[in-house]
Amino acid sequence: MLSDQLRRVGPVRGIAVVAVGAAVALPVTKPVFDDALDDDAPVPAPAAANGPRALPPSASTPAVVTSADREAERAAREEAARRTESRRRASAIRRSGALVVTGFSGTTLPPATARQLRSGALGGVILMGRNITDAGQVRRLTDAVRAAAEAGGRPTPVIAVDQEGGEVRRLRFAAPERSARRIGARDAYAEGQRTGGDLFRVGINVDLAPVADSGPKSSFLRERTFADAPATTAVAACAFAAGLSSTGVRPTLKHFPGLGRAGATSTDAADVTVSVATAVLRADLAPYTRCAGEPRTLVMPSSARYPGLTGPEPAVLSSRTYRLLRETTGNPRPVTITDALDAGALRGRPDAAWKAVRAGATFVLTTLPGDAARLREQLADAIRRGRLRPSHVNRSSTRARAFRERL
Repeated sequence: MLSDQLRRVGPVRGIAVVAVGAAVALPVTKPVFDDALDDDAPVPAPAAANGPRALPPSASTPAVVTSADREAERAAREEAARRTESRRRASAIRRSGALVVTGFSGTTLPPATARQLRSGALGGVILMGRNITDAGQVRRLTDAVRAAAEAGGRPTPVIAVDQEGGEVRRLRFAAPERSARRIGARDAYAEGQRTGGDLFRVGINVDLAPVADSGPKSSFLRERTFADAPATTAVAACAFAAGLSSTGVRPTLKHFPGLGRAGATSTDAADVTVSVATAVLRADLAPYTRCAGEPRTLVMPSSARYPGLTGPEPAVLSSRTYRLLRETTGNPRPVTITDALDAGALRGRPDAAWKAVRAGATFVLTTLPGDAARLREQLADAIRRGRLRPSHVNRSSTRARAFRERL
């Protein structure tokens, strides 16, 4: 009998045989190894009744990515990158105004300057002789400067003045009466302290002094330098700076890397090249090595050219200058303020502001009333054109804000 024969054969691996009386069912296939299935794989849907068995997703036809799809993805990525860069540039333009320190007209704060301080479009002001009459008037003026920034939720602005002593003494009622050369190393700390006290009382928080240059009195600086010898200058300039700092007024060592060897022509009047041996210039760095690394001390780079030390550009516009400053002071993030960008050495240069910031300047200074708008537009145009990267502005604005928050 066929059924008896099948029973004698027994089950075949992978085949199940079912006998029902004399009838024989068709073989039903099943997996040889049950554990060959992926436990996480989706279970195929059962075949529809009287219809074809459904295929698992893995057996379906894969999507075809065309060159048009790839081009659309690339265009989308580029558009997203453009929008991101546009936002970064817009932010940098807004922040760049806070790097500008400007002069203004009159003995009261002009409304336009007050608005700029309130909106964050200015980082501070410099007081010139035209802004000063007496101590009471200066105090009212500096109070107005602070109030304008405070009304906009801004940090304390820079309120600067050139108060070196001798011929450069904007506040005639304040110390020091004597020039740096006459003060000398012995009296430098006491005179710095007297000066700082007088400035602090009228609301000034930055003195653009002392002169840290070394050189003979025959140079255009005359008695503005403490001494011919760099070692003596270092002792005197750093003592004066320490005296200022003790009162809460921030000192500014100038004019890095040194202007005492410039000869008879001032950078206020013309383009100046300092052509002395590099060894001499490096020796003149002594004051900066001694005390310019102090966190509350500013440094003012020179507008002269030093081909053998900082390259062909004016030092204030050269990245080599700021690298040399970092190396000299040991401070990786020095706070700097340019010499006046309206001075003769840089007059007429539409690239001065943005090149200074790109090189490493923290604040850019103009003494001219109404000139802040020109500097802000220089910076904004350079950002839009890609000459000044947002990262440059962010570096300077971060240092500027931190400095102002400590004033």
